[in-house]
Amino acid sequence: MDRFLIKKPAEPTPSTSRQSSSSSSENEEQERITIQDPIPTAESRKCREEWLKEFTWLVNKNDKAYCKCCDKFLEGGRMHMKRHQTLNLHTKNVKKLKGAVSIEKCLISEEKKKELLQKKEAQLKMAIHLAEHNLSFAYMEHANQFYSHLFPDSQIAANFNCSRSKMTQLIKTKIAPYVRENLSKKLNSCSFSIIIDETTDISTKKIIGSSELEVATSEKIFSVICELFKDNQVNINNLMGFASDNASVMMGDIKGVKARLLEIIPNLFVMPCISHSLHLCASKACKVLPSDLEKLCHEIYNYFAHSAKRQKVLQEFQVFANTQPHQLLRPSQTRWLSLHMVVERICEQWQALTLYFQGEVLDDNIINATFILDCLNNPVFKVYFKFLKYILTLITRLNTFFQSESPKFHVFLENITSIYKTILKFYIKPEIVNSKIPLSRINPANPDYYLQLQNIYLGIEAEQFITSLTLDQVSINSIKVKCLDFYSKLCSEIRNRVDFSDETLNMLQILNPKTIFLEEKPSLASLVTRFPNVIKNENLLDLDLEWRQLSNVKPPTDINNIEEVINYLNKAKNGVGELLFPNLFKE
Repeated sequence: MDRFLIKKPAEPTPSTSRQSSSSSSENEEQERITIQDPIPTAESRKCREEWLKEFTWLVNKNDKAYCKCCDKFLEGGRMHMKRHQTLNLHTKNVKKLKGAVSIEKCLISEEKKKELLQKKEAQLKMAIHLAEHNLSFAYMEHANQFYSHLFPDSQIAANFNCSRSKMTQLIKTKIAPYVRENLSKKLNSCSFSIIIDETTDISTKKIIGSSELEVATSEKIFSVICELFKDNQVNINNLMGFASDNASVMMGDIKGVKARLLEIIPNLFVMPCISHSLHLCASKACKVLPSDLEKLCHEIYNYFAHSAKRQKVLQEFQVFANTQPHQLLRPSQTRWLSLHMVVERICEQWQALTLYFQGEVLDDNIINATFILDCLNNPVFKVYFKFLKYILTLITRLNTFFQSESPKFHVFLENITSIYKTILKFYIKPEIVNSKIPLSRINPANPDYYLQLQNIYLGIEAEQFITSLTLDQVSINSIKVKCLDFYSKLCSEIRNRVDFSDETLNMLQILNPKTIFLEEKPSLASLVTRFPNVIKNENLLDLDLEWRQLSNVKPPTDINNIEEVINYLNKAKNGVGELLFPNLFKE
């Protein structure tokens, strides 16, 4: 309960009586009853711990609240602290204190400053190293002592104290925001393309974000894309290219992500993932061959996968057969290049495997071993494997070519057309393939275009092996019919997934480094019209002039790809130091 103190004036002395008679106002002052503020209790004057957590400028001095910014003690409770915090004088003092440098930092030597800077630099570089190579943060628990012992003469290694917690915070609070901000600025200053796919792997590519989706519908994926651009303050209208796998949720023409993006960016260039497309083409073509071929691949791998003893015995047969001591590979449905490598490895180990399974059947008579041996002893299976080794090599090389780090958009159509025509000539009459009929209009499944059965080409190894065999013509024809079906299915799938008459793909060929420096080359008009958001209308004239001036440039002979051309021409300057091609080539 609050207490109020009521004071009465003391009895006047003779001297004070004489003084009061001279002034009536003083008499009124003596008779006035005064009411004072509540007297704080001893407990309320103490500084509490919860205040220190709430008010960072508050410190405890002798159990009293002390403002280190204003250099004064504060009386009262929490409400008094909040009221003090709003004072203009306190706000000014806080700002001054933030800008002030401690005396310790002022007196630090230049050598010490250099050591601290080197220490911070080392910590940041280590954090980037962990993030780039996807190393565990737990590694840092032992790295500090390890580096100090490894480099005893290094002061940086001795001072390098950065455990997993600090390393995590460095990446989250320093490196990640910096990289994200820089990437956002770059995307806002240029046109760019995106590729969307589910992922479980590690990559060093520039990724601005990833999201975990509970429902992978096209509407949800599209909304996440838009939110990602909005959160990072990236203008989505700078998007000029979009790539993804061939799932209908991504590439659907009505409600797919592609269709939704085209509604807001009509000039968007859409390209399905070529690696995924080629994998699907090869997988569907392989289904027309005998199913025991794939079964054999799985049975051979499974027979050795979980037995160190069998692998050791196989190594002995590899030495005896003078075969490379390579391990057998596992067929996979998700690794796109695995089918070719599995087939190639079985062909390489054919003799060693045959000798091994002959012993297995004689000793144990295992059912799986008997099946594998029957297949290995069947020359028809060997013909099929040699055929697959040949044709899958072509597809794999094309697949690997487009997985290059450097851009290949300008040679995409040229390379895939070359491989496609090569495969067509294995089973279709040359006059059809070499005719003036557009490639997109040649039906690879038309029997009228087929060569005679004996002229169908299966690859040099398969052809030589067939010649060395004593197979009857019926068996040989049966093999060639299956291979013909394979070719027909493969080319039909490629034709369905690649539009050889696509105008954009044909336009992009003019950017080939082999042709851009020639005197006679196509105009950029069609390409600029296709991508109107890349160049402003007021710069079109300068762009065309720069394109024509390329014929006067003689680049170094070692320039082979578009990236090297861009880097070279970005540095080309005229006599007064100005860039020669500021509109044509931009970083």
